[in-house]
Amino acid sequence: MDAHTLEKLDFPRVRELLAAHAMTPLGRELALRIHPSNNPATVRRWHTQLAQLAGLVEREGLPPLGGVHDVRGIVRRCAPPLRVSAEELSLVGQTLRATHALTRYLARAPDDADELTHLAGRIGDFSTIADRIEAVIDERSRVRDTASEKLAAIRREIRDATHRVERVIDELLHDPQVRTLLSYPNYTFHQDRFVLPLRAECRGRLPGVIHRTSDSGATLFVEPAEAVRLNNQIVALRAEESEEIARLLWDLAHEVYLNADAIQRTLAAIAVLDLLAAKLRFAEAFELRRPELLDAPQLAVRGARHPLLIELARQRAEAGEPFEVVPIDYRIGDDFDLLVITGPNTGGKTVTLKTVGLLTLMVQAGLPVPVAEGSRFGIFRHVLIDVGDEQSMQQSLSTFSAHLKRQLEMLRKAGEHSLILIDELGAGTDPDEGAAIGRAILDELLRRKARCMVTTHIGALKEFALTRPRAENACVEFDTQTLRPTYHLRIGEPGMSNAIEIAQRLGLPKRLIHAARRNLSRRARALRAALAGTVSAKREAEQARAELERARLEAERARAEAAAARAEFEQKQADFETWVRRVVHLQPNDRVRVRGFEREGRIVRLRIDQHRAEVDLGAFHIEVPLADLLPPETPAPPPRPEPPAPAPAAEPPKPRARRARPTSAQRRRRRLRRSEPRKRPRLPSLSDAEAAALQTGDAVYVKRFHRTGHVSHVYPEKRIAQINLGTLVVEVPFEGLARPPKRDDDGSAREEGVAARDEDRSARKQERPTGEQAARPPADPPQRSAESAEPADET
Repeated sequence: MDAHTLEKLDFPRVRELLAAHAMTPLGRELALRIHPSNNPATVRRWHTQLAQLAGLVEREGLPPLGGVHDVRGIVRRCAPPLRVSAEELSLVGQTLRATHALTRYLARAPDDADELTHLAGRIGDFSTIADRIEAVIDERSRVRDTASEKLAAIRREIRDATHRVERVIDELLHDPQVRTLLSYPNYTFHQDRFVLPLRAECRGRLPGVIHRTSDSGATLFVEPAEAVRLNNQIVALRAEESEEIARLLWDLAHEVYLNADAIQRTLAAIAVLDLLAAKLRFAEAFELRRPELLDAPQLAVRGARHPLLIELARQRAEAGEPFEVVPIDYRIGDDFDLLVITGPNTGGKTVTLKTVGLLTLMVQAGLPVPVAEGSRFGIFRHVLIDVGDEQSMQQSLSTFSAHLKRQLEMLRKAGEHSLILIDELGAGTDPDEGAAIGRAILDELLRRKARCMVTTHIGALKEFALTRPRAENACVEFDTQTLRPTYHLRIGEPGMSNAIEIAQRLGLPKRLIHAARRNLSRRARALRAALAGTVSAKREAEQARAELERARLEAERARAEAAAARAEFEQKQADFETWVRRVVHLQPNDRVRVRGFEREGRIVRLRIDQHRAEVDLGAFHIEVPLADLLPPETPAPPPRPEPPAPAPAAEPPKPRARRARPTSAQRRRRRLRRSEPRKRPRLPSLSDAEAAALQTGDAVYVKRFHRTGHVSHVYPEKRIAQINLGTLVVEVPFEGLARPPKRDDDGSAREEGVAARDEDRSARKQERPTGEQAARPPADPPQRSAESAEPADET
């Protein structure tokens, strides 16, 4: 892309805004170097990468980039001879360790995310190197004592020698004769050697080596003779320690050097991942959207805003000064190739050109843009702009000459895949000659089929769009009452300078206003009348086009929702079929997990025809629906999918009937009922003889569940009865059974009995499956068995 265009459209500032959202130095550097591409395949790939990462971020969050450092220079310096420190190798280890989290993150991407899969393939596995670095260097970037046996032995000897020196120094400090010779009763260091502060007048009275003198000359720092040998030993050990540390660091650096190419490729991939994440954060902060890309060199954009104006609005809002960014709609390349934009000064024409150009560059750089849904961008080979005061003192060029020189350069590159933006065409010279040159340039651009937007104040160029088949007028609105622009772009409507109306509003005398109107040429007045006559028809045509575009967007949205619903249904259907295949292969003694329990069990018996299975959970047996059986390593079974229902037709809302207000007596009775505690029936337990005499189908009351069930089987020798409580079959001791309550004072027992009978009737219907229902697990939610539930208070 043209460097002049990038600078004039403030693309470097967009780079800075993007770089501010990067998390690592790698991503920031890459963000500051992004460049628009004119290769359609490259641009589409960039947007595909962004879309795939956005889908992964919705499920997994942003990539874990913590611990990543820019260690490219350190890796290069790991080549012999060694020029890296322990701190730098520690940064390398942290970065290599962080790559493992990124690999796990990208592994959770869906199978169709081929760009993320390719990116993950560029990130290497350096766990061995990271482990070795962490084994040698600790979190504070210091070489560990355990890095090698030799280093551990040297440091032990250093500590022992240091302790011996400290004892010698301590004995001297506690000697009264020595203390009288010292400036202060403490020791200090000189180049890792213990020294004592001897008063200058006591020189020679403390045997030892004088290492230095204080600035005042009143104190001599003496190494006692008893400590010289030990200090020499410590110095020698320090030298051995440094040699061993250098050897360890050389080994680590050499291993990094051997893998330098793979590490550099990994860092490049991390930079790309951070750049993509920065684009998503940038999009969220500025409300940007990924547009639709077109094969043809066209633009059809809705609700476009300039990113730098959005940043300015945010700064003004923080300062308490509201600032509104007016969105614009524009198009080019479909029904016309040339758009002539007219209107008064400070009306927003230049901002419109810069918005069109900058958003096109952002899209071709793989960035989302601040536009409304349904915006479409083509990919251009050249984006060229001529804007601003181009006067050149060095080349002795006037403003007109500088602009014309730039426009000639643009003409040489103009073509069907070029986007040409010219501000104030024909300005800076005689209006008639400027209009003539402007018409010639526009004719040449149309002949070359370039997509072109120009702004102008010259009235003759407004007439140009009326006489060319692939040209159209546009204007930026101006409110003559408030003398302020509205910044709305209206395609198909030529703009007026409104100079006479503005002068009238500013107080120019009526006599002069009439004179100014008379001074307008007959041709200018006729042109104004002709343009005014076409405004209403053009506006209706644009409104019809806008309605058609909204209908297209609604249809596309409906198709997308239907496709998503169909895909979701097919996925649920596949999950359900997979679960069915897994369940039908279960056999007795298979280990399973029962939904709702925290333990595994073993299948005792399967009743496929009744959709049930008996499971041994250790302390007790329980009979559960097949839907509650899960192999230990599998997740819970999905619900049986239902086909997506068609969207109901919109109906006008029906008026809701007003409910009669309750009387005061009714409200008082309701409050009394709500305030009364619910009563449980107090029933005596069945005796062993009564319980043993129960028959299959008899109704009994299970006190632990406060529900009525039916007897399935009785085991007199175990004093246990198997009771069917609707969807749950439990084994209950005889003392937990009672006769069903007939009636209670507040009717609660009767209500529970009715509820239990309804559940039993529903359960008996479920136990007679036919056809396809025999292979379908029941969708009722699971319930805990009596043995797994906490004992309830029995009364």
